[in-house]
Amino acid sequence: MNILYICMGSLFKTFYDLNKELSKDKRILDHYYVTDPDYSETFIKENQIPNEKLIREYDFLNHEKDQNHVNDPLVIELDQLHSLNHAIFSDRRLCNHKYSKHVVRPLKYRTDIELEAVKIKAVQRLGAFFQEKKPDVVVTHGVATFGMHIIYALCMKHSVPFFNLRHTKIENLMTFDEGISEDYNSIIEEMEKGFSESELKSAETYLNETKTGKKFYSGHRFFNDSTSKIIISASKQLLLSLYRDLKVYTSSDDKKRLSFESGAGHLGKWYFEFVRRPIKMVQQSKYTIDVAQLKALKSNEKHVFLPLHAEPEISLSVYAKYHADQLNFVQNIALSLPFNYKLIVKDHPRNKGRRPNSFFERLNNFQSVTVMDYDADSR
Repeated sequence: MNILYICMGSLFKTFYDLNKELSKDKRILDHYYVTDPDYSETFIKENQIPNEKLIREYDFLNHEKDQNHVNDPLVIELDQLHSLNHAIFSDRRLCNHKYSKHVVRPLKYRTDIELEAVKIKAVQRLGAFFQEKKPDVVVTHGVATFGMHIIYALCMKHSVPFFNLRHTKIENLMTFDEGISEDYNSIIEEMEKGFSESELKSAETYLNETKTGKKFYSGHRFFNDSTSKIIISASKQLLLSLYRDLKVYTSSDDKKRLSFESGAGHLGKWYFEFVRRPIKMVQQSKYTIDVAQLKALKSNEKHVFLPLHAEPEISLSVYAKYHADQLNFVQNIALSLPFNYKLIVKDHPRNKGRRPNSFFERLNNFQSVTVMDYDADSR
């Protein structure tokens, strides 16, 4: 059996170890599509993985200007099976817009022509791989990079099973599903069979723990720490960022140099996280109200609560692509409410200081919308 593993970051090691176990019982031909240069190159070197087993996604990103821009028939064919423009949009490194996570090294801004070149090169390279290696199955975890979408389209073209491992966030359970949607038919089928007493008890325990705060996902809460802890952490990170940037800049490795020069570097990430972000948090506090102010609103008004999603996130850019603009989503909900209803909007804590001020200005321009503070208890 020939398996193509799509590996984001340390998932490379997980799938590599998995393949070792599978190979004990049967002959497995393994190939790896890797997306993260920092982790992948180190792991490749440590384990002496031959190049013929590898497809490096970052090779497509770093040489777009060398690409012939004549459209390939395969690009047109795959685009009819699965939107390749969506593939580009869903990758935060390519569409590094105003909501991008600055903790992730941003690549330089690309023009439409350069993005088209990246797409064509990736399709040609991956198309050639499918023709030569003929994988029997593709295994991945989530669909967050543009290359994964192209591989999915190729799987549709060649009738190759595409298994997507997804984390349910309930008791650390994992599930496989075919394709890139969240239509988990296998889960639905199991639910229709009914539940055992132990399963029902497990679900009840989970719900109770969520209600009492024992399990409460709130994303990145770094700025809830004390001022002294933040200052100590910021100082340590500044020194570490200086060291890392100097190390990369003086490296003889052309790929690492290119990655540094095309992005903000570690110092840039430090600035976004410890300088720019706290300033924006203070600026944006004037646009929100706390729970006490919310209770003081007119008692004759009815309220609809709308929590927003963290951005960027696969749940928006991939699974809800037609509703990814949350500002327009809020506007549409607000315009749909009856006259005596107020829409209470609360942004995700992980977005603290990451959105532009104009986002909150727009929200406050909607007469029927009130924005709650990030730290207000949603319960």
